[in-house]
Amino acid sequence: MSRTKSSLPIHTGLTGKGNTRDVKIERIGNVTIYKRGASYCLYYRERGHSMRPRIDGNLAVARATAARVSAALVEERPSPLGFQRTSSQDMVDGFLDFCENVQGLAWRTVDRYRAALQRLLDFCHGAGISNVDAIKDGDVEDFVKFLRGQTRTRNGMATGTRDHYKTGGIKFILSTCRTAFNWAGRRRMLPPYSENPFGRFPIDQLRDPD
Repeated sequence: MSRTKSSLPIHTGLTGKGNTRDVKIERIGNVTIYKRGASYCLYYRERGHSMRPRIDGNLAVARATAARVSAALVEERPSPLGFQRTSSQDMVDGFLDFCENVQGLAWRTVDRYRAALQRLLDFCHGAGISNVDAIKDGDVEDFVKFLRGQTRTRNGMATGTRDHYKTGGIKFILSTCRTAFNWAGRRRMLPPYSENPFGRFPIDQLRDPD
């Protein structure tokens, strides 16, 4: 007995440039469902912006989500796949709690993360940046300049000789911020499909000033 062919693509393949090919599955109201590799994505326009959130689930979940999003768009309500504006402090507190109580990282590691992210909070306070989604590429560049002007004690001790940050220390702070922002993005503290500003910054290219 021959197998029944599926009406949906099983594998979406690659484009000529080697990127994963998007295949249109169906449209529900104002929302289009695409398949990318083995995952489903939605496409719709909200407040003049193109939104392409990935769906955690199968086609049935994608269809149900698309229907909810379409209804919200028709009624001019915020999309249920939007994000929750989060203060810099709340993001840092949530990330550190995750590292300590979910990942179970060593207390020394968590303390290093806390010290690194405190520098970010200090910068945000001075720059008048309240929410994490407000941090842009230019702010990361300004943050690096801010760090080069700061001093610290060896290994973050409360007392001792203070010295300016070496490039290695600045790289660690930026890498910690990049990890924290990736975590925040997965928890919808950032706009859907927005890029991590710390992910775009060329951390590995930092060098000690002449």
